[in-house]
Amino acid sequence: MWFVVSRKIGATVLGRDTCAMAASLDQLAESPQRARAMGELGQMHAKDKFSAELVVPQYEAIYERLARQALTAAQAGVNET
Repeated sequence: MWFVVSRKIGATVLGRDTCAMAASLDQLAESPQRARAMGELGQMHAKDKFSAELVVPQYEAIYERLARQALTAAQAGVNET
């Protein structure tokens, strides 16, 4: 699930609502300091939530689980013949 944290690191706009998107971009263009602050906070949030140190072990666990399931299924298929 993707969401914006406290409107501090981004803005939510309904899909295809080009007027709302334009308004959000206008607000950022009018306030470079706010845009910079949002960018910096967004970068920190992304590093905290999606760094390689956090994500790689999660992917490894998924691949290991899938490999075990595949091996178990393959062994079950061999034992049935």
